[in-house]
Amino acid sequence: MLELLKEFLDPFLLIGLFFGILYFYFTATFNFWENLCVPFKKPTVLVGNFGPLLLFRKSQPEGVKEMYEWFKNERFFGVFRVRSPILILRDPDLVKSICVKDFVCFANRGIPTNNSQDPLSGHLFNLEGRKWKGLRSKLTPTFSSGKLKRMFYLLAECSEEFRKLINKACEGKTAVEVRELAAKFTIDVIGSCAFGIQINALTDEDSEFHRAAKKLSRPSYKATLWRMLRTAMPKLYKFLSVQVIDPEVTMFFKNVVSQMIKQRESCDQRRHDFMDLLVELKNKGSLENEIGSVSQTLNEEDVQAAKEIGKSNNDDKRILCCNALR
Repeated sequence: MLELLKEFLDPFLLIGLFFGILYFYFTATFNFWENLCVPFKKPTVLVGNFGPLLLFRKSQPEGVKEMYEWFKNERFFGVFRVRSPILILRDPDLVKSICVKDFVCFANRGIPTNNSQDPLSGHLFNLEGRKWKGLRSKLTPTFSSGKLKRMFYLLAECSEEFRKLINKACEGKTAVEVRELAAKFTIDVIGSCAFGIQINALTDEDSEFHRAAKKLSRPSYKATLWRMLRTAMPKLYKFLSVQVIDPEVTMFFKNVVSQMIKQRESCDQRRHDFMDLLVELKNKGSLENEIGSVSQTLNEEDVQAAKEIGKSNNDDKRILCCNALR
């Protein structure tokens, strides 16, 4: 009996048992679409069908476009992100039905959040249920056409600096890295319209805000690993109190928002920017929009999370954020 127990406790046997359990856990859902008779692409262990994206072999637009073309003659098909089944729609009527008529059944995005440990993750993309509905109702009035028009002069100021820089670059008759210029212009616009700060990312390479924004949007294997853990083992992710967004970046933006709120509350000067609207909502509890007054309470964490809408250089993320506010 003792010999049998010693054999069972053999390190190699335990390692094999551990990996066997791990393999079973990651593949246990791989028959999900097959059981529902939904066409699907055979997944790979650990990454599902998102291997090229998770390993940075392809950009997000390239990977998603290639995935979309897998089943050209189907109205929908199934894929897996790590071990989570995801349904991809190709039929516009189905998309319309899910996003409008049956939206109440599909509002959640299936992304676990840990607001206490990772506060900046509590934005519209990740929140679910009442929290999502509450934050959306708070932010919707700030995106009314009238309030956005008031910010136009801020956009025009940034655009003028962008135009000057482009003209100067063209005079040299050398190649211009348009992607980098566009990213800097975006950072300047966000800094001016959202935070009320003149960042000058177009001309100042050492801007602290610019460095933090680049660090936030730069892909990393560490962040990808945490996101995979969040998708595959949400309970373990919450138990470990993992912070997907870099703690230094989180602290930087929290400090910036806190300082701007104190500054706006201590003076009567208004820029008619996004920060003005959020501070007004935080203090008064309501904003006037085209259809009346919307009464909600907004705290500093909500303000900080709201800033996540624009900070990413990921175009798909910005588009989806805008759609979420419609």
